[in-house]
Amino acid sequence: RVQDGEVGVRGFAAGYSQILIGGEPAPVGFNLSQLSPQQVERIEVLRAPVAEHGAQAVAGTLNIILRDPPFQWQRELKLGLTTNGGHQAMNASATVGGRKGALAFSVPLSVYQWAQPVRTFTSVQRRDAHGQETRFQTEASDVLRGHGLNTSPRLTWRLADDQTLTLQGFGVINWFNGDEFGRTQVLEGSGPESVRDMLRQRGRFSTWRLGGQYERRDRKSTRLNSSHGYIS
Repeated sequence: RVQDGEVGVRGFAAGYSQILIGGEPAPVGFNLSQLSPQQVERIEVLRAPVAEHGAQAVAGTLNIILRDPPFQWQRELKLGLTTNGGHQAMNASATVGGRKGALAFSVPLSVYQWAQPVRTFTSVQRRDAHGQETRFQTEASDVLRGHGLNTSPRLTWRLADDQTLTLQGFGVINWFNGDEFGRTQVLEGSGPESVRDMLRQRGRFSTWRLGGQYERRDRKSTRLNSSHGYIS
C-alpha cells in the first residue's frame, strides 16, 4: 500500500517498512514520489522480516533496483502534474545515457514539487494544580510544501570479457516549508476562551552516496563492493 509516497506492507504503517535503494537504506525523508519511474529497473519485496535489516523492517522491505546503462544512446524528457487535496505540484524527469566501446553510462535527473495538506483535531481533559477539571480542544491546519531533485548516475566499464567495474551514485536534496495555524478553545475550566497561534517550519535535507563494485566472473564468482555516503 502506497499513500502520499510512503509505503506500508501487510497492513502495517509506513514506519514498520524499510525502503532500500540498491541494497542501501533510503535517505531520511525519502518517499517513492521523489523517484522517477525511468530510474527504476525493478522493485523487490521482502515480506518476511530479516534480522540484517533492523527493527524498521518488521512488516517487510522494499529494495529498489536502479536501471543499468542502456545499450544505445538515450535521450528522454517527461513532464507531469499531480494534485493532492486541491494543491497542484509539477514534476519533470530527464535521462541521458549511452554506450561507447567498453564504457556505458546513464545520468537520470528528476525535479519535483510536492504539497501535503494536514488537518488535526486534539481534545485534552485534565486537572490543574487546584484539582479543577479543565477541558480544551485544538484545531490546526497546515499545508506542507516542498521541492527538490534527485539523480542516480551510473557508469559501467567492462575491463575484460569476465571483469566489470561499476560506479553507482545516488543523490537527493529537498527543501520544505509550512505554516500551521491553530485555534485552541477552552470548553471547561479556567483560562482564555480561545487562543490562536501559528507555527512556521523551514528546512532542508540532502543525501549523497557513491558506491563501487568490481565483478569477476569465474568459477569462484569474485565480487568486491565499496560505498560511501554523505547526509546533511
